[in-house]
Amino acid sequence: MSIPDKMLAAVFHSPGDLRLTEVATPTPGRGEVLVQVRTCGICGTDLNLFNGGFKVRRLPLIPGHEFAGVIAALGEDVASLKIGDRVTVDINMTCGTCYWCRRSENLLCPSLQQIGIDVPGAFAQYVTAPISQIYVLPPALTFEQGASIEPLACAVHAQTRMDIQPGASVAVIGGGSMGIIHAQLARLRGAYPVILIGRTPSKLERAGRAGIEFLVNARDTDPVAEVKRLTGGRGADYAIEAAGSVETYEQAFKMVRRGGTIAAYGIPPQEDAISLRPFDFFMQEWTVIGAFVSHPSAWPKAITLLESGGIRPEVLFSMRVPLKEMVESVELIQKDKDLMKVFVVPDLAKSEKIGIG
Repeated sequence: MSIPDKMLAAVFHSPGDLRLTEVATPTPGRGEVLVQVRTCGICGTDLNLFNGGFKVRRLPLIPGHEFAGVIAALGEDVASLKIGDRVTVDINMTCGTCYWCRRSENLLCPSLQQIGIDVPGAFAQYVTAPISQIYVLPPALTFEQGASIEPLACAVHAQTRMDIQPGASVAVIGGGSMGIIHAQLARLRGAYPVILIGRTPSKLERAGRAGIEFLVNARDTDPVAEVKRLTGGRGADYAIEAAGSVETYEQAFKMVRRGGTIAAYGIPPQEDAISLRPFDFFMQEWTVIGAFVSHPSAWPKAITLLESGGIRPEVLFSMRVPLKEMVESVELIQKDKDLMKVFVVPDLAKSEKIGIG
């Protein structure tokens, strides 16, 4: 496989300043591989980053963290992988030796670095990654499905922390990609009813095609009242906030039952705060968990869920776009609320629709 000295990459400099630039192709170090990117999903976190709502530590940065590709080169001391392997990458790199890592609480590691957030990511033709982070894709999975493993693993981690039980009621606030994935996963765990709350009819329709039965359009229905109606007046056993706003976080606490569990999953602006009464925590005996990205243990589970067909990310797929058109595509996504998952494909000649919309 011929590897060029220079590659095209989307480089983020500051809010509103994303540029296509030719940069040096990275070289894999000891224990690393070079991945030729075949596809990388544009995530809500990426959009928050581009708009300034999500702040990173070092700029400029090549973002992109939901990706799959082919191993193009091997660094020293790499024996378990080979050139040509189809792979995806766990983006969360930790020290492995600190207090939290030794307790299997890897995501709390003070040295945590994320590909596409702290170090160069996959909105580029090539990206490097340690072999510890590499997963070989099952033959049946497409590159788009491979790029869907990272967001699914995040949802698996959150719902594992919540310990959602069969027969429990679950309300998911947020009709975007992550909300629909959460609803699919809760349904697969045996929850009932699973109630998805969104604001865009076309996205709620996609959720219906994925088998989600209880859909609430928050533009014309009070979501708190509807969740309580569907749960016999009690409120949901579990509420997953996957939208990331003050309003929806406060709604999550209003729609969960006494003794219920709330998952803080959506990413709000870092400066935002919500108003809660400590007395309510005392009286309601709520459990509140945070769910920050994907634990290593979630990745094999996510791969199995996709390989088995238990989770169908294809219902989210909207478009493939060339890397050379990425800046315009980001603008389009923010204007067209009907678009869902858009994949950046470095070598694609022109944009094309995929999936159901």
